[in-house]
This record gives sequence, structure tokens and C-alpha cells, in this order.
Amino acid sequence: MNNTRFSVAVHVLSVLCVSDGEPVTSSVLAASVGTNPVVIRKLLVMLSKASLVSVDRGKAGGARLARPASEISLADVLDAVVTSNEMTKMHSHPNPACPVGKSIASVLDAIFSDGFEAYRSVMKQHSIASLAVSISKQGG
Repeated sequence: MNNTRFSVAVHVLSVLCVSDGEPVTSSVLAASVGTNPVVIRKLLVMLSKASLVSVDRGKAGGARLARPASEISLADVLDAVVTSNEMTKMHSHPNPACPVGKSIASVLDAIFSDGFEAYRSVMKQHSIASLAVSISKQGG
């Protein structure tokens, strides 16, 4: 997967987890991630639509978790920011005259779908809270 939205979203939610309910600005989140605040704001919109964060506007505003970190699985985050199609995207124009090219998409689609579901199943086993505990054990 060439898309980093998932890892950035997990990073953002982990920062919000360790902030103990205090709002965190997109600038602070961007500095932690190492990206632009605009990228973070776009991501916060996705996370807000999935009811994972709430965002208060204004000077005293910022983002915070919308529910306990123990109730946010990495699968929830994955579902909020990445579609299975993005993770399992097939190259655009296989040659339909080629014996491989004419069939590869349908064969790989089934495998990719199974792979995505297996990946998602593993992500269900981990929460933002458990991730934050692991991070703190490593000195984060």
C-alpha cells in the first residue's frame, strides 16, 4: 500500500490518546507526524465523519477522541481512511489479448479481497489504547 493515510491517522489518534482529553491543534499534530497541518485537517474530517474524533474550531479549539481509545480499533481507523479498493488496486490496462492480461484482474481481485479482510481482521485485535501503552513502554 502506497497510501500513508492509515499510519498517519493511527499516529494522530495516538497523540490524541496521550493528550488526556485536552484538544490538540492540527499544527501540533502535524509537527508530531512531520507533515503539513492541511494534511492533518483533511484527515481529521475523515476521522470525524467516522465518529472517531471531535474537532472544536477557534483559538482554544483542537481535536480530541470522540470515544475512549480502548473502543477504537485499528480496523475502525482503517475503515475511516482507506477503502479496500485503494489497498488492492489493480494496474490500469492489462492487455485483453494476452492470456494473462485478460484474466489477471478477476483472479487478483478475489485474492486481494481475501487479503484485505485478513489484514482488517488483525487490525480489529488492536486498539488505540493498546498502541499508546506499547508506545509508552518504548519510551514514547
